[in-house]
Amino acid sequence: MNTVFWFRRDLRLFNNHALYQAIENGCKEAVFFITEQQWQRHAVAPIQIDLLKRRLAYLGQLLADNGITLHIIDGGDYSGCVQQLKQFCQQHSVASIYANKEYEINEVERDRACLKQCDELAVSVNLFDGDVIAPPGTVVNQSGEMFKVFTPFKNAWLKQYQDTHFYFQSPATMFSAVTWHGSALLSTDNSSHKWPVDDESLSQICGRFISDKLLSYKDQRDIPSIKGTSGLSPYLALGIVSVHQLIALVQQQHIDVLSSSKSNLFTWVNELVWREFYRHLIVAYPKLNKYQNFNEKYDSVQWRSD
Repeated sequence: MNTVFWFRRDLRLFNNHALYQAIENGCKEAVFFITEQQWQRHAVAPIQIDLLKRRLAYLGQLLADNGITLHIIDGGDYSGCVQQLKQFCQQHSVASIYANKEYEINEVERDRACLKQCDELAVSVNLFDGDVIAPPGTVVNQSGEMFKVFTPFKNAWLKQYQDTHFYFQSPATMFSAVTWHGSALLSTDNSSHKWPVDDESLSQICGRFISDKLLSYKDQRDIPSIKGTSGLSPYLALGIVSVHQLIALVQQQHIDVLSSSKSNLFTWVNELVWREFYRHLIVAYPKLNKYQNFNEKYDSVQWRSD
């Protein structure tokens, strides 16, 4: 019986705790479902899909070098993904699946259907919160409720983590290399070629930003004539890099950054915490996934579309 890792928006080998847990349990198979129809419904930009496929091609070879075979499967949309997962489990004698959670409403519904199906197949499913540092529901006010304003959330988040020294995670066990033949499903038009997908290049991008631009980020981020931003948003969106990883990199040069929330140095980290805040919000208030107002008093506002 086999253990499988299901990649979603966590396209990384390193700093991926869920993947490491799967490897510790003998995982030598991984899967990613191409869901082009679903991506179109979600208005995913073609250039992001191109970047995703290029990263998958790189990741597939990286995994193969470490003894894990990545299967690329055409799921169509999320409902098709559920059926394809069932077939994959049956064909590969899967006993357990490891994956990182996705918090948006369609993804939650997909996972609910998958969990029901896996239960019928006697396949255990182990889900992790790899997209955030603080799992949703763990940063709350004194009444145990989710914060509705960012600053109190940030202060509570910092209270939990300001003394934490984040570090890079790598698997304790890996396997002998296997051959990977790629997949025709990963063909691209290379429209995202300006964004490298290999880990060495990404490490250099992160390092240069933190060394050369982090201190001036607060003053230069909104000046169009200056390239003052990190350029990491496309990679965060696909989980090619993680918030955990980025804060660990900052702490390598600025160990006290989380206890210096009033400094220019913290400005960029503050945006990473805001990203966590949004993840917590869509879990606590699923209506935000449906374009509904956070504050109901604005429901009656008539919007002009011209």
